[in-house]
Amino acid sequence: ASAKPLRPFKVGAHLQTRLAYGNEQTPPAPSFQARRVRLNGQWRQDGLRLALKVAFEEGRSRLMNAYATYSLNKNLSLRAGQFKRITNLDYLIGSYSQRIYERSIIGNKIDSQRDIGVALRGRWLGKRLNTNVVVFNGNGGGTEGNSNSDLRYEARIEAHLGKRVRYERRRIGNRPRAMLGAGFGYMRMDDGTKNATGTQLWTRATRQTMSGSVVLQAWRHELRAEWLKRAQDAIDPIAGAEAPAASLTHAERDGGYVQWAWSLPVSTLPFLTPVQASARAQLYRRTGA
Repeated sequence: ASAKPLRPFKVGAHLQTRLAYGNEQTPPAPSFQARRVRLNGQWRQDGLRLALKVAFEEGRSRLMNAYATYSLNKNLSLRAGQFKRITNLDYLIGSYSQRIYERSIIGNKIDSQRDIGVALRGRWLGKRLNTNVVVFNGNGGGTEGNSNSDLRYEARIEAHLGKRVRYERRRIGNRPRAMLGAGFGYMRMDDGTKNATGTQLWTRATRQTMSGSVVLQAWRHELRAEWLKRAQDAIDPIAGAEAPAASLTHAERDGGYVQWAWSLPVSTLPFLTPVQASARAQLYRRTGA
């Protein structure tokens, strides 16, 4: 039998611009900004998928995604490389598929976006139940090595009721869809660096991240809500050498948002997102150091 022909490497581009008006200029004046300029590519062959995404923004280029995904069977797949962390639904949804131009504030305030790691992904019950377990480097994307004594562990589960919720740029459909999701992350930060006398220099800390999300879609409307919390306990190794309890610090960050979107029944060009009306209310708070 003849070998299967190699599939082509697909290349795409994503450009977002905006018209901004503010008082940073004197006098205030409108200006056009290139918010996102992305070049991405992917290649698939016999259960293997390679993905690459590069951003060209703010006068520089940076690597965003670079990973390989291999399907072990119809339910399980392995992913390795640099890709998005999984606790935050808002960042799991690509910028090209967002209902509102900018994401909520809780992502950058509470958790970073990308990291280097290995993931075991599960798709069950006709992709209505999704599970993810990941071991990340813990230092974020675009880094080398691992300066922490332990890595970052994350898990996420999503349950779709009825048909799967879709986030692509297509219009929101009329058929009712619902999704419930939860995520959890844990990391111990301690790189073991000491000075010449053997004194620990870096703060030892543990960080836990948790999230809950719900998405409802029906009759061209979408309601999405998410809550994210990060708690961190740290011990100053110098001040706490003899009295660790006195040097223990606890800090928390948490926040959430509720957003609504409505796809207008107006046709657009194929490379443009549908015309939509949307609104968001969000809250962020920080306690402790």
